[in-house]
Amino acid sequence: MTDFKSVKRGSFANKARLEETRNNFTKENAGEMQARGTVVRLENKVRREKLIQAGKDFLLIKDQLPKLQAIDVIHMAMVSALEKENFEDAARYASMMAEYQTPKLARVETTNINLVQDMTDEELRVLVGDVAAA
Repeated sequence: MTDFKSVKRGSFANKARLEETRNNFTKENAGEMQARGTVVRLENKVRREKLIQAGKDFLLIKDQLPKLQAIDVIHMAMVSALEKENFEDAARYASMMAEYQTPKLARVETTNINLVQDMTDEELRVLVGDVAAA
């Protein structure tokens, strides 16, 4: 008897088992196969109903949930990883938090525009002197 729950969809093993099922499908075991299919359909129906109910429950309480920023969620994930002694994940979350706390200087766009029309004669002499010295 094939355990269909352990088969991954689209895998080679699934195709082989499907072929095996086709070869083993007879009039004698048709009732058993039909009963198994009915059980699976009922289990899927229950799963769908639970998912729908979970979605409805979330909609009811979503306004009561605290308003969190992304950094707060990352911080909670980091603390949780540290409590579980999962230091690799904790380090990954810490590096994500660092981006929020001290952003990279390369991301700050600096523009230095010296408008020659607005400069005084003295400022122009200094600018020309700096350019000539370089």
